[in-house]
Amino acid sequence: MTRAGPRRGTAAAASAAGDGTTVVEHLDPRAPVVELLGVVATAAEAYDRADLAERASVTRAHLDHTEIRVVVAGEFKRGKSTLVNALLGAEVCPVDDDIATAVPILVRHAAEPGAVVVTGGDESADPPELVEHRVEVAALADWVSEAGNPGNRRGVHWADVGIPRKLLADGLVLVDTPGVGGLDSAHGSLTLSALAGADAVLLVTDTSQELTAAEVDFLRSAVELCPTVTVVSTKTDLYPAWRTIVASDKAVLDREGFAVEVLAVSSALRSLAAATVDRSLNDESGFPTLHAHLTGEILAGAGARAAAMAADTATEIIRRLREPFAAELEVLDDPEAAERRRVRLEEASAAAAELQERGARWQVLLNDGCADLNAEVDHDLRERFRRLGRELEERIDEIEPAKAWDEISAWLTRQAASEVAANHGVLLERTAQLADDLVEQFRVGGIEPRLPTVELADPFDALGEVSVDAPEVATDDGGVARRAGASILTGAKGSYGYVMMITMGAGMIGLSVAAPIMAGAALGLGRKAVKDEHKRKLTQERQQAKAAGRRYLDDVSFAAGKSSRDALRSVQRFLRDELGVLAGEVAAQVQAEVAAAKAAGGGDIEQRRADVAAELARLDHLASKLDAARPRAHP
Repeated sequence: MTRAGPRRGTAAAASAAGDGTTVVEHLDPRAPVVELLGVVATAAEAYDRADLAERASVTRAHLDHTEIRVVVAGEFKRGKSTLVNALLGAEVCPVDDDIATAVPILVRHAAEPGAVVVTGGDESADPPELVEHRVEVAALADWVSEAGNPGNRRGVHWADVGIPRKLLADGLVLVDTPGVGGLDSAHGSLTLSALAGADAVLLVTDTSQELTAAEVDFLRSAVELCPTVTVVSTKTDLYPAWRTIVASDKAVLDREGFAVEVLAVSSALRSLAAATVDRSLNDESGFPTLHAHLTGEILAGAGARAAAMAADTATEIIRRLREPFAAELEVLDDPEAAERRRVRLEEASAAAAELQERGARWQVLLNDGCADLNAEVDHDLRERFRRLGRELEERIDEIEPAKAWDEISAWLTRQAASEVAANHGVLLERTAQLADDLVEQFRVGGIEPRLPTVELADPFDALGEVSVDAPEVATDDGGVARRAGASILTGAKGSYGYVMMITMGAGMIGLSVAAPIMAGAALGLGRKAVKDEHKRKLTQERQQAKAAGRRYLDDVSFAAGKSSRDALRSVQRFLRDELGVLAGEVAAQVQAEVAAAKAAGGGDIEQRRADVAAELARLDHLASKLDAARPRAHP
């Protein structure tokens, strides 16, 4: 599945939606920067800098196909999947009266409808093998819904759906997240971990009640991880007092200090408006406002940020192209600077040559740094799970597992997923620091090297192997009625032997005297037997619960550790390749300055000065055009 690049143009355009309404579309802010990156690549080729031309071309291709990922999150049964379907005017995500979406569904633009379901393959492979299954969109529910794939027995990691929709044509990707367990669950923790790689998040709630504590907690984390967060309150057609609820939600967000917009919509009215081509009904649904928010604040905002970063790269390439000419002009204007420059270039040439050697210092530091990072991340994960294991045992010692295990297991899966996500964050942070430290080795001859942007695997992919199913614990108990019957039986068994002893002695002292003693002794001894049996069974259940919890934590820790090691191996290969390219760029930069120094040493000095000044003017003009195209605001 492929999608179109950003639309070219500078003005907004209007088009008719499927329901007859007119929607203002915001043209992509990436377009002018994409165009200028092509000019920069051509200029680099003209100056014999194939390395910089390749870098400009790669940046252009990346920007031209940058996706804007919007995560649609929320408690289950709030209408996330229905919202996505109504927004796109297509039945893409499965909808059910019970829990529907069980795995993430990514919806993007494609010329023809189609879907790819990704499942796990050979987990021993390096990297772990993933298997793609091409399916019809209509058959997607059999793979991604709780009804069609209960407990995710097919091992689906995610589904990727492509449909031809104008809303998605500029790279907008909607991610419908699982509703299983809600935000306050392990699935909620995995959803939250995905926000670090998202451009925006739509938190879907409904107008039946105010924002819950779990939703507010989710927002608190989301605003720290994601540049744009919006609350979408659904089902306004079902609740007459929805305006009061929305006002209360806004008050809660203001009180918490969240700069988050709240949009109220009705997916049912949107679908009805599309079926009847009723513009007034569509306006009442609130979807035109949501559409404008997606294409304006979110799509244009994320596009502006991507364009600004690409413009920074292009500006740095122009600076590299400018440096040899500027240095040559300095020599032409001040011949005494030639000797100082010659010495500096000799040192820089030697340093650049060393960077390209097989045993260069940066390669040694890369290998050592990745080994240290692997040990550090592994230790962090082990320490987190040791701490979690101790807390689990303390909680189990305070409960009766037969009564409270569902609550404990839900807490355990939620905490385990949170610790995995936190460990993944440590890996991201330390990897970025390692890249920064390595780049220091390339600061030779006054050259300011670029910092490679390290990207780990998609959060869904990185955490996809971690089970989020609650661990089970086997107990002999079967409910209150059985426990009561078991207690009576245990009491009877415990007192039976003592009753027989007393009965045998009754013949010697008389039955009338022995009867009260026999009854009292039997009752007391039976009660003690019941208490002892309950204590024994409680101890046994707690031991079983702790064992089940430890097994679960071991499984999660093993899967998370393998995921981290796989990610780190990918990072090591990426840095090795990127820094190898950077070493070539530094060497090419030094060679360009050496050539410029030689050119400054002979020929018609005045003519050469005029030629150099003209080249600098051309590059400065290109830089000014690039600066004008750079988005001024980064929403």
